[in-house]
Amino acid sequence: MRQQWARHNTKSGQLPKEQEKSLKKLYRGLNPVKLKNIVDARLERLYNTYRKKKKGTITVNPYKKLEPS
Repeated sequence: MRQQWARHNTKSGQLPKEQEKSLKKLYRGLNPVKLKNIVDARLERLYNTYRKKKKGTITVNPYKKLEPS
């Protein structure tokens, strides 16, 4: 997928060269494991805040798939 993103955006010619270079540098620096850990930590903080507000015990499954309504 990483190659598809780079190939699509570089071959389309829609981005100025400087912006393209900047985005490539940013993209290469991304670490999926680190990003997941950051997201998980923030989700945990959010759920803890919610639990404190409710002042009760609730079971929250952040990975549960929701059906669109």
